[in-house]
Amino acid sequence: MDEYNALILREQWDRKYKSATQVFFVINGLYVVSFIGVAAFLARTGDAPPGGVMRLAGVSAMALGLMLVVGTGLVKKWRWAAIVATLWCCVTMLSALYTMGGSTEQPGTRDERNAAYANGAGAGAICPGILSIIMLISCGRAALAKTPPARDEPRAIPGASPDPFNPYGRTLAAPEKPRPTVALSLIGVGALFTIAGVGALTAGVMEQLEAVVISEKRWKPFQGDGFTVDFPAEPVLQDGVVPGELVEFSRSYKVETGFHVLEVVHYRLGSMAYVRPDGLQQELDHQVESFGGEVTARSNPAFPGASALRYEVENAQANERTVMLAVNKGNDVYMVMGCEANADQSRAAARFVDSFSLTR
Repeated sequence: MDEYNALILREQWDRKYKSATQVFFVINGLYVVSFIGVAAFLARTGDAPPGGVMRLAGVSAMALGLMLVVGTGLVKKWRWAAIVATLWCCVTMLSALYTMGGSTEQPGTRDERNAAYANGAGAGAICPGILSIIMLISCGRAALAKTPPARDEPRAIPGASPDPFNPYGRTLAAPEKPRPTVALSLIGVGALFTIAGVGALTAGVMEQLEAVVISEKRWKPFQGDGFTVDFPAEPVLQDGVVPGELVEFSRSYKVETGFHVLEVVHYRLGSMAYVRPDGLQQELDHQVESFGGEVTARSNPAFPGASALRYEVENAQANERTVMLAVNKGNDVYMVMGCEANADQSRAAARFVDSFSLTR
C-alpha cells in the first residue's frame, strides 16, 4: 500500500471514530440525565410501581459506567470499544421497542397506577429508540472501519551523512510509549458504576417479582371488627366508606402492593334495616359491572349463622383476576375483595379471600 492510500485510510479511521465518540457521549449523556431525572421524580411522588425507582437507578448507573468504559475506548480509537458500543445500541433499541408495547393493563382496571406507568414509559421510549438508531449507525461505521497500516518508523536515507549524535553507529533504544494511565483509571471507574448498576437493577427486578408473587412468609393474620383475615402487610384503615342513611358504621381495611389490591369492607346496618335475600348477589354483580370481566365461578361458602356468596372474575384482556366474597350475619355485611394484575403468575387474591373467617 502506497503512502497516499495509507494516509486516506488513517483519515477515514480518525473521522469515523471521532464521529462515533461525539454521538456516543451526547446520546448516552441524555440517557443518563433523563433516567436520573425520572427516577428522582418517581421517588419524590411515590407513583412508581414496586422496584421501579431501583430499576431506573440501576439503568442510570449502568449507562454512566458504560459511557466511561466505552467512551474512553472510543477516544483511544480501540476497535473493541466500537463493537461494544454497537451492541449497546442494539440492546437499547430492543428495550425501547419492548417498552413501546406499553402495558397489558386497560383503562378501568383496578391497577391504574401500573397501567399509567407502563403506558407513559412506552410513549417515552420512542425518542430513545430513534436516538439509538443514530448511535447504531455511527458506532457501526467505526466498528467496521478498515484498520489503517501502522505509521512507519523514520528510515535512513542512502548516502546521507552519519548521525552526528551517533558517530559510532550504536543502536539507540526506542523511546517507551506512555502507558494509558488515565484511560485505564476511567475504565476502572466505569466498570464499578456498571457493576453497581447491575446490582441495583437486579434488586429492582427482585422487588417487582416479590410484589407480583407474594411469598407465604409475608402473610400475617389480622384481627378486625368481628373477623380475621391474612394480609401481606399492615392494612390502611378508612372509616365512612359506605354512604347511606341506613348505615350506622362502615370501615375498610386495604393493602396495595402495586400488583394487588386486597380489601375488606365492613358495614353495619341500623336496627330497622335488613339485607334482602338477593342482596349479596346484587352487591357482587354491581362490583363485577364496575371492574369488568366475566364471572367464572360461583359458590356459597359455609359460615356459621351467616349467608355468603363467592365470585371469581377473570378479565383476560387485562390479565386480571378478582375474587369476591360477600358475607351477611345479622346486620353486619363484609365485602372481601382480592384483585391481582398478573393473574397468570399470582394466586394471592384467592389466598386472601379464603383466609377470611368470622369471630362472632
